[in-house]
Amino acid sequence: MVGGGENDTCDFATDALLFGHRVPDVLAGADAALGESFLQVKFINTASGASLPDLEQLIFAPELGQEFRFISLTARADGTLRANFGVADGTPGKAEVIQTGLFMTKFKGATGEDFPAERINLNVVGQ
Repeated sequence: MVGGGENDTCDFATDALLFGHRVPDVLAGADAALGESFLQVKFINTASGASLPDLEQLIFAPELGQEFRFISLTARADGTLRANFGVADGTPGKAEVIQTGLFMTKFKGATGEDFPAERINLNVVGQ
């Protein structure tokens, strides 16, 4: 997991890590963060029984009759925290990410944003 840079942008290849290691580092022997994730997508398809669309196509270029309505991701992982998190490098940690996107609203009021629920928690384990 990387920390955001300027203007809340992230470069997953070069930004400072807060949790875990990058794939090349794990392949070279660094410890891997292991976890589980659950992705839920709700949409209207072109017809009953139609093939499942590609997720990117559904979101960014829906066909006539398709409607992207909701996406939710929940992920949890155990691994090690990096010094950039403010602890000793290699401290046992836990990451939790929850994101919920609502696309069936008019994006006004309480649902004025497409992702009204986003949370990332990093915690030291055992303290």
